[in-house]
Amino acid sequence: MLRNDNNVQAILDNLIDTFYRTDAEGRCVLVTPSIQELLGYSVEEMSGKKIASLYVYPELRADLLEQMKHNGGQIRNFEAQLKHKQGHPVWVSVNIQFYYDEQGKYAGVEGLVRDISDSKKVEARLTASEHNYRSIINNMTDTYYRTDLDGVLTMVSPSLPRLLGYDADAVIGTRLEDFYYQEGERDRFLAALNERGGRYIGYEVQLKHYDGR
Repeated sequence: MLRNDNNVQAILDNLIDTFYRTDAEGRCVLVTPSIQELLGYSVEEMSGKKIASLYVYPELRADLLEQMKHNGGQIRNFEAQLKHKQGHPVWVSVNIQFYYDEQGKYAGVEGLVRDISDSKKVEARLTASEHNYRSIINNMTDTYYRTDLDGVLTMVSPSLPRLLGYDADAVIGTRLEDFYYQEGERDRFLAALNERGGRYIGYEVQLKHYDGR
């Protein structure tokens, strides 16, 4: 239980994240002033409000409580969308736990809510960028590949079968040097690449085809 003194109240009033507490029926009985910036509601407007009504998908609230029952009465970093007072969704991450009264009876839940909208926007841009990147790679006529520092293939474009007859997925995890026709050619290529500052256009080499050509 939180102590009702000036020090605790000062901490709550100055939280950037939003602390809240509900009763056993899921109604808000305590919330910090930061709720105004997070969802547009005043502390007074939140009093008695059903927390489930703030979820874009209210069924997630029930799922969350069920998960808590099987996780020691708490959940960390649960991500969900809440509804802003103006109607738009807000992505949040929630740390939440059950709390009990002095007799040990279930009294409700309390948690800390953090706005993760900005990180979700970055994540969406990265996903879109990755999709565009994959689309380009998958439609290349030439063959694109990538290795780790040990020369092990970590990525190959789908055009590989047309070039060498190998299935692109099957060669992942194999060493690139195994595909060079002449022994030591991989080392000579890397030496030439290093001499040119890490970029070489037009290096000619013979590679082994799947059927032995």
